Amino acid sequence: MSEKNLTYSDVLRAFSSSQIRYAIVGGFAVVAHGAMRLTMDLDLAITLNTHDLKKAWEILKQLDFKIQQPVLKSDFVNPTRLKQIAQEKHARALTFYHAKQPYLVIDLMIDENAELKDEEIVEMFFLGVRCPIITLKKLIELKAKSDREKDLADARSLRKIKKSK
Repeated sequence: MSEKNLTYSDVLRAFSSSQIRYAIVGGFAVVAHGAMRLTMDLDLAITLNTHDLKKAWEILKQLDFKIQQPVLKSDFVNPTRLKQIAQEKHARALTFYHAKQPYLVIDLMIDENAELKDEEIVEMFFLGVRCPIITLKKLIELKAKSDREKDLADARSLRKIKKSK
């Protein structure tokens, strides 16, 4: 009997039912807002507080995700330490990969853009799950600040979508 493959919808369902304050950002948010974009990883911004960090760690471990960087749970669940790691390593995110399906990758944002205000999040139905997603306005703002060409291209595509609304 074969096990059911995990999907990003399963991850979103777990996060949404956990009462963690989070939002989809990155490539999946670009797609959710209507742009054509190929992406392989799910970028999530979560509130950097001990409660939400502990819950995120537990959910990812329960779903059989492993952290890619050498970060201990005690450091991950400590917001001060996590911000320090982000600053020292110039890290924007910590990466988790699935043990049996390594192509499933979750990037948890830990840089200064990780914490979104309530007005920067919109609830949307995406991948079969009602979940929080960064607003179109905030997504354009963050993408436009980037020095990566694909982010700048995303910003251009998203501006066209915004104009058409």
